[in-house]
Amino acid sequence: MKKTFNAISKSKVQVLLNATILSLAQNVFAADEVKNQNANDKVASVDFSVLTQVLTLVEKFAIIGGGLWAVWGVIVLAGGLKDKNGPALQSGIWQIVGGGLIIAAAAVFKTIVK
Repeated sequence: MKKTFNAISKSKVQVLLNATILSLAQNVFAADEVKNQNANDKVASVDFSVLTQVLTLVEKFAIIGGGLWAVWGVIVLAGGLKDKNGPALQSGIWQIVGGGLIIAAAAVFKTIVK
């Protein structure tokens, strides 16, 4: 009888230990999942802010670049007017138009991205 009682009590202890270990393992995995989810949320927000900064930088670069292109077109146009050079006039005019189109495209891009 004593052997049976010891065997039963040992099996109950083993079941309790297994249940406790299983419960602890589930709690640890649940805590890890929450930590991973929080980390993923932080990474997503960081990536979004970096993406926003990059797009803002591209917008500014395009607007400034278009403005510089148009200013250079004015310089070419002025040189063509001074020399009475038809091809330089045409080149300057089209360069000014191109700069304006670049600025317009950057403005449209800015509104689409927001």
